[in-house]
Amino acid sequence: MEKQKTKGQIFSLDFLIAMTLAVLAIGMLLNVYELSAYEIKEARLRNELTAIAINAGNNYLGEYSCTPSNSGNPSFNDQGYELLGCVDTPNFQGALQKRFLMIPETFGCYITLVDETNDADAPLIMGDCSDDAPEDAENVLVIKREFLSGNNINKDDFDNCITSGTNCPYDSTINELTIKVWKE
Repeated sequence: MEKQKTKGQIFSLDFLIAMTLAVLAIGMLLNVYELSAYEIKEARLRNELTAIAINAGNNYLGEYSCTPSNSGNPSFNDQGYELLGCVDTPNFQGALQKRFLMIPETFGCYITLVDETNDADAPLIMGDCSDDAPEDAENVLVIKREFLSGNNINKDDFDNCITSGTNCPYDSTINELTIKVWKE
């Protein structure tokens, strides 16, 4: 008897479907990986910009913080108080350098002040950070810090201001420091 030769299928339909599904699954996994890597990179840059802007604002406002008076019973110094969110405006200057504000050289900045003498249409532009972000800049972060101004604040007057709203030892105008930071 003679054996009949049969031709076998090299690729079965099941195998082709399985390979197609495997390639699609690998492609989807690579796409998810790429998207998550991009989102992580963007979040890291956003967090870095936020930290730089907040730190710059704290340094700016901390350099010119209100000087409490040692008069009153008890005084601010006796109780260990600090006057946060208050700036001594007669000494406030716009000449602080980027390195003092701890803004790295690879970042751009634009800092403005709106107060009783400078309105929103013509803000005071501060120091090294006098050039606004270029139009093609990506990831520009803007924070606004509101603060009051005063000088030689007495603890008793401060307490009366908080409890009754009278005899407030600071200017009631809310000043606004705007800090814009971007990666150059």
